[in-house]
Amino acid sequence: MKKRFFIIMLLLLSLPYYVFAVSATSLEKLNVETSGKKLKLTLIANGAISHYISFELTKPARLVIDFPFKGCKLPRVYLLKNKTYPRLRWGIFKGRLRVVIDCDLKELPFYEIKAKDDKLIVWLNLYSQTQSIIKVKAVDFEKISPKKCRLIITTDRKPEYEVFYKQPNIMVLKLNNAQIPPYLCRELDTKYFPCGIEKIIPYHLDDKTVTLEIKIKHRLPFKVVTTQRHLYLTFSTKTETPITAKVENIKPQVNNKQQKSKESVKPQLIKTILQKPTVKHKPKLTSPFFGKESKEPVVILPGTIGIFKGTPISLDFQDAELKNVFRILAEVSGLNIIVGENVKGKVTLKLTKVPWDQVLDLLLETYRLGAIKRGKVLRILTMDDIKREQESIIQTQQALEKKKESEPLITEEIQVNYVKAADLIKQLEGIKSNRGKLSYDETTNRIIVTDVKDKIEEMKQLIHKLDIAPKQVMIEARIVEVNTNYSKELGVQWGGDYKHVTSQSNILGFSGAAGEGDELSYENTVTGSTWSGNVPLIVNLPPGGTYGGIGLSLGHLGKATTLILDAKLQAMESEGEGKVISVPKIITMDNQEAVISQGIEIPYRTTSDQGTKTEFREATLKLSVTPHITPDKKVRLEMNIKKDSPGEIQAGMDSIPIEKKEIQTTLLVDNNETIVIGGILSEEVHKGKQRVPFFSKLPLLGWLFQNKTQQTQKRELLIFITPKVLEEKNF
Repeated sequence: MKKRFFIIMLLLLSLPYYVFAVSATSLEKLNVETSGKKLKLTLIANGAISHYISFELTKPARLVIDFPFKGCKLPRVYLLKNKTYPRLRWGIFKGRLRVVIDCDLKELPFYEIKAKDDKLIVWLNLYSQTQSIIKVKAVDFEKISPKKCRLIITTDRKPEYEVFYKQPNIMVLKLNNAQIPPYLCRELDTKYFPCGIEKIIPYHLDDKTVTLEIKIKHRLPFKVVTTQRHLYLTFSTKTETPITAKVENIKPQVNNKQQKSKESVKPQLIKTILQKPTVKHKPKLTSPFFGKESKEPVVILPGTIGIFKGTPISLDFQDAELKNVFRILAEVSGLNIIVGENVKGKVTLKLTKVPWDQVLDLLLETYRLGAIKRGKVLRILTMDDIKREQESIIQTQQALEKKKESEPLITEEIQVNYVKAADLIKQLEGIKSNRGKLSYDETTNRIIVTDVKDKIEEMKQLIHKLDIAPKQVMIEARIVEVNTNYSKELGVQWGGDYKHVTSQSNILGFSGAAGEGDELSYENTVTGSTWSGNVPLIVNLPPGGTYGGIGLSLGHLGKATTLILDAKLQAMESEGEGKVISVPKIITMDNQEAVISQGIEIPYRTTSDQGTKTEFREATLKLSVTPHITPDKKVRLEMNIKKDSPGEIQAGMDSIPIEKKEIQTTLLVDNNETIVIGGILSEEVHKGKQRVPFFSKLPLLGWLFQNKTQQTQKRELLIFITPKVLEEKNF
């Protein structure tokens, strides 16, 4: 009787606690308080708040909290009467109650969430956009060389910092006027990096100070560099500690008898290792839960992920079924999660603003589970199930390989139309089986294959893809030569003859001695005096070649005196222009060299001990080019253009000289585009002057004793190139 009474009393005493612990199904009330620079929101439910999910959204900024409730007695839009957080909204989303707190800032300020009994308390900072709080976006650690490591702090603007040693083995990096989100306040295990840094612990010292404690084995040289968005703390060491590289594609161990057969198996489904490697390895730099969707299954091992990019969530569970937690993560992540039959257990956890992929990684690591991802589907299995499944795949592939070894061999001839058969042998070597054989016939351009039927079909498909008609390119070059000549010359010729007879035996005379000028003949009918002959020249500086001029002749014949004067002013000016255009054109296949040339062979004689013989030198116009068509429809050209032509024989030469013009280059040109690939411009200017000493410097009269010459010669060479990819209809 006493025993029954004791049990009844115990039940009555525990009844209030049992009622209080009943999970809530609805939100009943909201209390709003402002305390200093913080806004406090208290959400009150009709029972204990067992769990919830919180995360941030951007554009616009807002805080989202999901409850497993079915009702809410608050107004649909609850005005908070606050400039930073104007309203609170709620709605039913996928069978859950979703509460949204809107924010008028570009980014959501620091906040905290805490569940206690039937209340969920949310503290929101009231910092405005104009305040200068620095936000920490990311904390990373990396190896940049065998002897250097670097801590990278990513912020929204240039950080303010202090660095000092708290203890001989603890360095402190303090960021002033800064805040760090809770999900980044996690310990970074860096002991596998070479600089002797064991771990890094970031945390909040107060509301405006972020501290990172760096535990080191011994003091290290370091350097701090800041930019507008980053702080780099670089450590260096003189000793090098090797790091084991990332381990991938590790095959299960096999005995010696099975070694040969297993080496021939190439599993296509195993992308990562089946169990945790015992060697130390560097964490992956990207989260395997994101990225490109692979068509082949990828095994994800827990505890090997270095960067988490998932949306931060908050979870609070006590003795919850593990499968139900995975269902919540499936809703948050957007992945389709399938939980294996052998995945069992209960979980108790409390996490605040932790990326959902990190939560998933922690659960997999804690309960010795693994994941296999294929596309957007994620299968959660025990490590033993994954190992058995992959071993079964290997065994199946081995069985298929053995079956292929027993298949009969077939010999076929595969005709290759465009590509050389010898060039395809290397690609086909990777496809053929161990018993297969490959050869080719150069005459008929056929590949002879001896192998099983499946391998032959696979080779045919590859040959069909590679044996395509090559494209052809027409290359047209234009060589333009322009020659311009100009010359001008001014010359003077003048002379005279003077004779005076004083007696029959005395004569005084004066005449030029620079040559003979014009022939003149004079006669004085009054006195009977005569003069005839070429006028002796005093200045004989005529222009060369053909010229024009004007002359003046004066004469006086007396009884005793004869005076003859003859003068000529001569000038010459010549101008010439010549143009030579050479247009070699050629068509060739992609990646095939082509050459076209035209010219003459010039004979010349050589004399040696063996006698005199005639040899030849080429003077040709030649175009040599190798085109390559790029994927973006441009043409890459490796070309050599040469034009040799006979020159003018100069005095003292035994043979005709060769004028050489050549260009060799590699360039990238758009299809059907004409560009100038080179040019040479040469200009010669000659000025000369011939004059009589002393007299040529006389003022005003000096020009009567001078000859002036001016010559200008200009040569210009331009080379144009135009490639054109021919369509198949033009072949």
